[in-house]
Order: sequence, then structure tokens, then C-alpha cells
Amino acid sequence: MSDLNINLPDIKLPDMGDCDVCKNEPAVGVACVPGMPVSVAYGAACLAANAHPYGLLVANTALIGNYADSTEWWQEMIDATLTHLGKSREQFDADVAESSAEFEREIALADEKLETMATDRSPLEFHPAGCICPGCGGVTTQSRWTGGEPSA
Repeated sequence: MSDLNINLPDIKLPDMGDCDVCKNEPAVGVACVPGMPVSVAYGAACLAANAHPYGLLVANTALIGNYADSTEWWQEMIDATLTHLGKSREQFDADVAESSAEFEREIALADEKLETMATDRSPLEFHPAGCICPGCGGVTTQSRWTGGEPSA
């Protein structure tokens, strides 16, 4: 085996800004939050503490249900983050409850909008090429959708 002597140029990484967890230290890298499809910038101390962005933990825990409904590894991440950021479990639980209530309000609004759209618009219909229905006014040459217009 030969000795390889490779000279690599000095590479300066771009400034990544502040840590997304604590906002108090420079970020040293970007990584995915475990269990979530999102990447954030982490500082060295937050990485070492297994601390993650508080708001993301609150939102995801609200989607899970609550702290008690989450897995052990998720609870360990929450506990580590709360300890590192100096936050209490009581505040975390209150924020999760508030987030859950907000999600429920948003879901109710979306359901209401969908119901309104379904009752205030004509139904969508697919007409394949060659359709001879009265609505197409003869034989169609291309597939198309009709309907979805506001009802009179």
C-alpha cells in the first residue's frame, strides 16, 4: 500500500447563521430533526444536548396527541430540549394543548370550506375522448373535465 499525499484546498463553509434551537450560538451544521421531515441548523451545544427546536417539538407532539402518547425516544428528546432551554414540562404541556386546539380549529375550518364547495358548485365530471353525451354537444376529440362552476 502506498502513502498518498493529497493536498486539499482549504474550504471555508458558508456562515449558516444562528442555531435554530437556542438562537444563541453559531450553527455548525444542518441536520434533520429525528422523526420529522424537516432540517434545521444546530449549534455545537444544542447538538451535544440532543436539543431540538421547541416549536417543532410542540407541534409534532400535538399531532401525536400529547407527551404521554409519544414514544420513549421522543419523550427523551423533549426532556433533553426542555432541560437545555430551561423550559418546564408544565409550559410544554400547555403549549401542546394550545397547539392541538389550534389544529382542531383549522381542521374544522377546512371541513367547512370543503362542505361549502361541495354544495355551492356543480359536480365535476370526466368526459373521455369520444364522449357523445348531451353535455359535450357531440363527439369530443379530447378528454376533459366539466363542472365545478358556482351554482346559480
